[in-house]
Amino acid sequence: MLAPFNETTWSLASSLGETAQERYWKEVTPGWLGESPSTTLKAVDMLMKAQRPRAAFSLVRDHPSVLPTQTLFRLLTEMTQDSDDRPGEYLIEHYCVERAFKHIDSAAELSLEQKAGLEFAYIDVLVRRWERKGKSEIPNLELYIEAHPEVLVQAICWTYKRKDGAMDPPEFRVAAGRVKAMAERGYTLMEALKRIPGTDENGEIHSERLGKWVARIRHSCAELSRTEIADIVIGKFLSSSPLGKDGAWPCEAVRTVMEDVQSEDMMRGAHTGVYNSRGVHTRGNGGDQERQLAEKYRKWAQQIRTSSPYVASELLMKLTDTYEKEATREDTAAKINRRLR
Repeated sequence: MLAPFNETTWSLASSLGETAQERYWKEVTPGWLGESPSTTLKAVDMLMKAQRPRAAFSLVRDHPSVLPTQTLFRLLTEMTQDSDDRPGEYLIEHYCVERAFKHIDSAAELSLEQKAGLEFAYIDVLVRRWERKGKSEIPNLELYIEAHPEVLVQAICWTYKRKDGAMDPPEFRVAAGRVKAMAERGYTLMEALKRIPGTDENGEIHSERLGKWVARIRHSCAELSRTEIADIVIGKFLSSSPLGKDGAWPCEAVRTVMEDVQSEDMMRGAHTGVYNSRGVHTRGNGGDQERQLAEKYRKWAQQIRTSSPYVASELLMKLTDTYEKEATREDTAAKINRRLR
């Protein structure tokens, strides 16, 4: 145990018999192995056989690409399961996991389903809402959900109860001890989704593809007595829409879908998504910032009121009203502060 962590010591441990070798790999503290991929791979394999995947990952945390893709995939998978790693040792750090996932994401030998499943297993590590990154943290999972909308339906069922109080079908139920954990994971997934279904490789969103995807979600959730909350979730999701080719928001494809559905709950979800996306911001004195936002949404409403009257009135004008009220409130707060000073 006190000898250098290298192949010479491993051979000595092996020569002492199977019991001694097993004990060695169960208890040894892995050390730096230099730049030898073959030596690192051997140590990783032995630590995984000893059911110590976190200890094995510590050897490649800074350079995960030294491992073959399938080995790295298996290592990351085993890290999510029960192991013999001691509590408090070799804790997973998010930037190391992100580094490993960059290598996984570029691997052609793994299927989309494998990559998506691994992203979901690490969603609590990959998704950090306070950072509000511009890029997606779960790109493969987003692509998989576009092809398999039932995954999002499952997340909605984990997170929100039925309106009619009935029991869900067996495939949508969660074990009693896992209800809270799965509800939290479902919510994290819904908050992390950024890529709008129907988006092609050039970034253009196709309204027909998006419309079919939305219709499948709404139909499945209606059967599970979750129509209203499904529309709210979809609305929040669609609030990440880019500008349209005409310079107005939301883009034409999203407008088309919203106009076809005409759901108040979907508009409410989009309203919430826009409002929350502002995040933490610096502010000046009074409500000038809010008046600028109100004016922006008013102009867009006027621009699309002929082609998309429902979206203009129920989303854009209501956002205008919200920010105008906030502007008045901030003006009042500024006057009070001046008087106090």
